[in-house]
Amino acid sequence: MKKYVSVFICMVSIFAAHGASLSAGVKESEGKMNYFVEGIKYRGEGNCEGAVKSYQSARKLKQFKEDWAYHLAVAD
Repeated sequence: MKKYVSVFICMVSIFAAHGASLSAGVKESEGKMNYFVEGIKYRGEGNCEGAVKSYQSARKLKQFKEDWAYHLAVAD
Protein backbone atom coordinates (compact mmCIF):
# COMPACT_ATOMS: atom_id res chain seq x y z
CA MET A 1 0.00 0.00 0.00
CA LYS A 2 2.84 2.41 0.83
CA LYS A 3 4.26 1.84 -2.65
CA TYR A 4 0.98 2.92 -4.25
CA VAL A 5 0.74 6.00 -2.07
CA SER A 6 4.26 7.05 -3.01
CA VAL A 7 3.53 6.49 -6.72
CA PHE A 8 0.38 8.59 -6.41
CA ILE A 9 2.32 11.32 -4.60
CA CYS A 10 4.91 11.20 -7.37
CA MET A 11 2.16 11.57 -9.96
CA VAL A 12 0.72 14.58 -8.13
CA SER A 13 4.21 16.07 -7.90
CA ILE A 14 4.66 15.77 -11.65
CA PHE A 15 1.42 17.68 -12.24
CA ALA A 16 2.47 20.30 -9.70
CA ALA A 17 5.90 20.61 -11.31
CA HIS A 18 4.22 21.68 -14.51
CA GLY A 19 2.57 24.54 -12.63
CA ALA A 20 -0.86 22.94 -12.59
CA SER A 21 -3.40 21.35 -10.34
CA LEU A 22 -4.17 17.63 -10.20
CA SER A 23 -6.71 17.92 -12.99
CA ALA A 24 -4.45 19.96 -15.27
CA GLY A 25 -3.94 17.07 -17.64
CA VAL A 26 -7.69 16.77 -18.02
CA LYS A 27 -10.15 18.96 -19.87
CA GLU A 28 -13.19 20.18 -18.03
CA SER A 29 -16.24 18.21 -19.13
CA GLU A 30 -19.39 20.22 -18.72
CA GLY A 31 -22.24 17.89 -17.88
CA LYS A 32 -20.19 14.78 -18.67
CA MET A 33 -18.77 12.08 -16.45
CA ASN A 34 -15.18 12.88 -15.50
CA TYR A 35 -13.58 9.52 -16.16
CA PHE A 36 -10.15 10.78 -15.09
CA VAL A 37 -11.40 11.39 -11.55
CA GLU A 38 -13.22 8.06 -11.61
CA GLY A 39 -9.95 6.39 -12.63
CA ILE A 40 -8.11 7.98 -9.71
CA LYS A 41 -10.84 6.72 -7.39
CA TYR A 42 -10.54 3.19 -8.73
CA ARG A 43 -6.74 3.37 -8.52
CA GLY A 44 -6.94 4.43 -4.88
CA GLU A 45 -9.18 1.44 -4.17
CA GLY A 46 -6.66 -0.89 -5.82
CA ASN A 47 -8.94 -1.58 -8.79
CA CYS A 48 -6.34 -1.13 -11.53
CA GLU A 49 -8.50 -2.68 -14.24
CA GLY A 50 -11.33 -0.25 -13.49
CA ALA A 51 -8.87 2.65 -13.42
CA VAL A 52 -7.43 1.80 -16.84
CA LYS A 53 -10.92 1.44 -18.34
CA SER A 54 -11.88 4.85 -16.94
CA TYR A 55 -8.69 6.44 -18.28
CA GLN A 56 -9.41 4.91 -21.71
CA SER A 57 -12.93 6.37 -21.64
CA ALA A 58 -11.50 9.74 -20.66
CA ARG A 59 -9.11 9.61 -23.58
CA LYS A 60 -11.90 8.72 -26.04
CA LEU A 61 -13.89 11.72 -24.81
CA LYS A 62 -10.76 13.88 -25.11
CA GLN A 63 -10.78 14.69 -21.41
CA PHE A 64 -6.97 14.55 -21.34
CA LYS A 65 -5.37 17.74 -22.64
CA GLU A 66 -2.03 16.04 -23.18
CA ASP A 67 -1.12 12.50 -24.24
CA TRP A 68 1.61 12.29 -21.61
CA ALA A 69 -1.00 12.67 -18.85
CA TYR A 70 -2.96 9.69 -20.21
CA HIS A 71 0.15 7.54 -20.56
CA LEU A 72 1.35 8.45 -17.08
CA ALA A 73 -2.01 7.58 -15.55
CA VAL A 74 -2.20 4.21 -17.32
CA ALA A 75 1.42 3.37 -16.49
CA ASP A 76 0.74 4.01 -12.82
